[in-house]
Amino acid sequence: METGRKSRWRKTLEQIFFTLLVVFIFWYIFRKIPFAQFLQYLKAVEPVRFFACSFLFVVSAFIVDAYTHYVLFKNFNYGLKLKQIFELRLATMLFVALGYFYGQGGIAYIISKHAKRPATEVVGLLAFLFFNTFHATLLFITLGQAIFLPMLGKAHEFSWLWWWIIPDWILFFAWIWFWQSRFKNFLPETLRCGLLRGFDSGKPILYAKMIALRAIMLALISFSVWLALPAFKISVPFFAIFSLLPIQNVAFAIPTPGRYGINEGSFILLLKLWAPESGLLAFAFLWGTSANILRSLLSLITIRKFRSN
Repeated sequence: METGRKSRWRKTLEQIFFTLLVVFIFWYIFRKIPFAQFLQYLKAVEPVRFFACSFLFVVSAFIVDAYTHYVLFKNFNYGLKLKQIFELRLATMLFVALGYFYGQGGIAYIISKHAKRPATEVVGLLAFLFFNTFHATLLFITLGQAIFLPMLGKAHEFSWLWWWIIPDWILFFAWIWFWQSRFKNFLPETLRCGLLRGFDSGKPILYAKMIALRAIMLALISFSVWLALPAFKISVPFFAIFSLLPIQNVAFAIPTPGRYGINEGSFILLLKLWAPESGLLAFAFLWGTSANILRSLLSLITIRKFRSN
């Protein structure tokens, strides 16, 4: 009972902390960007184009994301059909709307129940997926810094990214080598068969599949944003979005409610060289809000089915 109370208190304190973080981020942003300019961009939005692109973003990202989970769990013989995975992932989109780790927690819980597998093992497989999602992001950043940002004449402004790119690729290949070697046997078997099962059993081809599928999803997100920005009378080169916006996917690991604050801040920091900050703020706010609403509405349809079962 005491442990349960501590857990509830900890969750409450975390929620308060991340809510305050959102408040602080918006306070800091609006110190620099006049609220009137933000409202002006919101009022001038072209709604049909914007919401069509938002719907495209939510649906296409969901399809690729659900299929990625299917490939992952199929590789570990979870016995879940593609239709089941799509339904389960759709049911947890409500949690995705709340934040990245809420979404991961939701899918871990529901997969564990339906596949009758230990929750720690499912969490471990999702950690394996996050590892590869991170490196799909790194792939986009590497291509951007090596090819696309120099084409746009902006490589110097983002040269600091090499301090992330080079060490991380070295660690990535060293990590894969470790898990394909006998050295992994020095780790406790309970750990290798639980939280670290994805790394313990995953072959290099599985890493490649996960990174490729995540790269497709990130490309679709970048394409949707590029299509939607003109609805705010904003134009950003596609290769700038392609090269930099995936960084946002890593930033979303900070579990702010509804991804607010992190979403707006990352749009401004990453794309302000090509567009006005007030316009990017208005776009990011409406983009994140519409995506959250769409995810929630789609998720509620499936949640009702699971509740009735």
